[in-house]
Amino acid sequence: GDPVTALPGRNVAGVAASGLRLVPADPDTTIGQVDLWADPATGVAVRVEVTARGQRSPILVTEFQELAQTTPVVEAPRPVLGSGFTVASAPDVSDTLGSFNQVPLPSALAGRPVTSSDFGGVQGAALYGRGLASFAVIAVPRAVANAASDAAGKAGAVQVKLAAGTVVQLSITPLSLAVVRSAVSRRSYLLAGTVTADVLKSVADELSRLRRGSR
Repeated sequence: GDPVTALPGRNVAGVAASGLRLVPADPDTTIGQVDLWADPATGVAVRVEVTARGQRSPILVTEFQELAQTTPVVEAPRPVLGSGFTVASAPDVSDTLGSFNQVPLPSALAGRPVTSSDFGGVQGAALYGRGLASFAVIAVPRAVANAASDAAGKAGAVQVKLAAGTVVQLSITPLSLAVVRSAVSRRSYLLAGTVTADVLKSVADELSRLRRGSR
């Protein structure tokens, strides 16, 4: 597993918190370390710092300014005379993206197993890898991929030609992003995760070679 070491305690929001540092063992993650301080009595995390690999200062810091760990008072709602409600169903995300429930994603990509199919409740999406070295894959309509590629290009992305398609890659530390377009299956995919750009390029190459109906 990932090594964990103790950090000096600190006072956060009136809590004498104990500190821990987790350093990911996977060399392909873009996360260098995660520092966490928590209430030793309740385990509630009161401050978290995330530092990208190769950097000294954290890129994300979040903490409580005030914290009251008391049991909430729950009261049943009291309806007003004459009030009512209406049930409405929002369009399913997969319907918005298109009918991709028949797009089979591989059981592993870049040597990393799938850990969640229909990721986020979206058919045609999956999560690969474990812990802080994970990435998500979702099949999208070509129009969505084209729009994402254009937006990424304006943000400084680079396009790389693959043996069976193309990939547009963009890194926003610590997140790596990619848009894959396959010349074999004519399908497109969006990739995002806390892994290196090289890992996503390998994933893109594998996806671009997939034929319709293959896994």
